[in-house]
Amino acid sequence: MASILYEVVGEFRSVVFDATLKENHSNSGTATEHTVEVGANISDHFRKDRDRLTLEVQVTNHPIVSPGVDGANGAVAPLSLQGSEFEITTGATVSESGNVEPAKRQTTTRTAQANVLQFSQPFDRVAAVRQQLKDLQNNATILTVITSVDQYNQMILEDIQTLREGRDSVDISLEFAELRTAEGQTVDLPEPVETRGERARNRGAQATVEAPPEQASVAAQLLERFTGLGLLHKAGG
Repeated sequence: MASILYEVVGEFRSVVFDATLKENHSNSGTATEHTVEVGANISDHFRKDRDRLTLEVQVTNHPIVSPGVDGANGAVAPLSLQGSEFEITTGATVSESGNVEPAKRQTTTRTAQANVLQFSQPFDRVAAVRQQLKDLQNNATILTVITSVDQYNQMILEDIQTLREGRDSVDISLEFAELRTAEGQTVDLPEPVETRGERARNRGAQATVEAPPEQASVAAQLLERFTGLGLLHKAGG
């Protein structure tokens, strides 16, 4: 029998079904279409798909556990069961005159006791469970689904379909899909070398730095070395 567990404001709640009619478990993945080099890490070429689960369940207004809806509570208590029985006290007779006396029958009542599950007041569990499932879907509540085969965590209820609805029972199809989450991390950024906008700040008057003397060209250096004209030019300039 499948059940759903979830948490609301620190309080754990559950949805228990009367019967599980069918379970469909889907655990698949996708492999790369490219050639994988021998010796490479195979896990790098395989992507695990989300787990999916489909349940067909039945909910009734005659549960075998306490309904937990409409303020009704259930407990096992003695219940008196009365039944009527008929006993034949005398058989039919025929007198000498030919008159027929019919058989006489006596009715007795017999009482028996049994311990059965009894509820404190009437309730409509079918309507309550259907509304509970709709709320879980609309609020995208993260669920834990327990089945006869496996337990699934981090599930979302994607689809609800009513397969058959009677006066006191309903068959429902539920489709769940795994919800993958990731945790973010906050890190401290390093201090900048220069504060943004620092260059545009007016720093006031600055000391003048004298530019280095102009370097003479290679041709002028050779002319000065061999003829001395450069020196004469400097002396006469």
